[in-house]
Amino acid sequence: MSRPEAVYLAERALAGDAVLRKGAAEVLGHNVIEFPAFCSARLPALFDDPDSKVREAASGWMRRVRERGTLAPLKPVADGFLSNVAFVDDPEDFFWMLESVSDAPPALLFEAAHRFLDRAGPDSADIRTRDALVGHRIGTLVLRAYRQAEGDRSLRLHCLDLFDRLVACGTHGAEEALERWDEG
Repeated sequence: MSRPEAVYLAERALAGDAVLRKGAAEVLGHNVIEFPAFCSARLPALFDDPDSKVREAASGWMRRVRERGTLAPLKPVADGFLSNVAFVDDPEDFFWMLESVSDAPPALLFEAAHRFLDRAGPDSADIRTRDALVGHRIGTLVLRAYRQAEGDRSLRLHCLDLFDRLVACGTHGAEEALERWDEG
C-alpha cells in the first residue's frame, strides 16, 4: 500500500468492474489497520457500491477492528459505513464490532441505533428476523454505555431515551436488558 505501483493498481481496481472492486474491497478491509490513511480514504465509496457483493466485502474492515479491540483511528471509516447502503444491508456486524472495542464513542452507538430503528422498527421484535438479533445487541450496548457514563447525566439521559425507543418498538431483548439494568 505504500508503494506507488500499489496505489496505481488500487485505483484501477476501484474503477473496474464488480469483480475488481470486490477484490479491492477485500484488500482494503484486510489492510485497514496497517494502512489506515490509504484504506480509510477508499473504503467509504465501496460501502455504497451498486453491487451487494462489493459492499459485503468492503464490510470486512470490521473483522480487523474486532481483532484489534479498538476503533481508533478508524472512526471516519465507521462514520462512512453508517451513512451508506452497507450498514442497511447488514447492521449486525457493525454492532458486533462496537461490542468488541473499548473506545467506541457513545454518539456512534446512538447514531447507529437510531438509524437501525428507523429502518427496522417493529421488525426488531420479530425473532424470525435478523433484526431481532441486532436489537438484542443494541440493548446490551446501551446498558454498557449507561453503566460507563456514571457521573455524566447528559450521556445517561441519551441512553435512557434510546432504551425507551427500544422498548417502544418491542425490540427483542429489551426487557431482558431492562432486568439487567435494574441489577446494575
